[in-house]
Amino acid sequence: MDYIKVFLEYLYMKNYNLYIKLITSKLSCHDNLEAYCMKSESRVFLYKILPLVFIVWCIVYAGHAFIWFYSDDYLYASAAYPYIVSIDALRYAKVGMENIFQNHHEGHFFINIMSFLYYHYMEWGGRVTGFAIGIPFMAHGPKLFFFVQSLIVTGIIYFTACIGASGERKTLIPCLVASIIVYISFPFILVRDGLYWASASVTYVWPLFFLLAGYSLHLGLLGTRRSYLLIAICFFGGSASNELLSLAALGLVAGMLLL
Repeated sequence: MDYIKVFLEYLYMKNYNLYIKLITSKLSCHDNLEAYCMKSESRVFLYKILPLVFIVWCIVYAGHAFIWFYSDDYLYASAAYPYIVSIDALRYAKVGMENIFQNHHEGHFFINIMSFLYYHYMEWGGRVTGFAIGIPFMAHGPKLFFFVQSLIVTGIIYFTACIGASGERKTLIPCLVASIIVYISFPFILVRDGLYWASASVTYVWPLFFLLAGYSLHLGLLGTRRSYLLIAICFFGGSASNELLSLAALGLVAGMLLL
């Protein structure tokens, strides 16, 4: 009888261990299934939002595709602004891009930009960060520059929608639609003098992209891990070339620390 009792206890314990393993595997499968469902849901939402973002970009690019440089865009694109000292040289710089851009084809492109930014900061003004980002695109002509700017403006619209929706997927699409409506409702004079003027947009518009991107990253609205280094870089890019955006960045940082 003792042998039978021991044998039955052995079977009981063996079945119990198998039951525990089975339950554990089921729970693991359930967790994996839940994670898979969440990933699938995110993937489906991404497929829904990407076509809308592409439509937004098409609307933005339609307004940028036929814009050309004017005024001092040529001088900034040639990194020659501090060196233009006479009216004749200024008129010559506006004639065309062939001769004024020749310094970019001599293998000293980076050195020319750094020299220009130094003289610009010392002799003209301190808003050099935006020009440091924008001049490499400006130097290759308005087509490339305004294509890149259309992507940046699309990013500004998307980040604005993300912040307005506060991470809620159900309200992101309505906020995106509202953002594009606000964009196309801007007065013509404001768009002409602030957005389509390349020298102004790299100072006033492009930094806004970095500021909104940094704030969205801080709030975790982009579905990525929070990187304080990347956030700091974005806030620097958003505040280093514009006094008003510098105040906005300080206010956002103060709000982050207090809240």
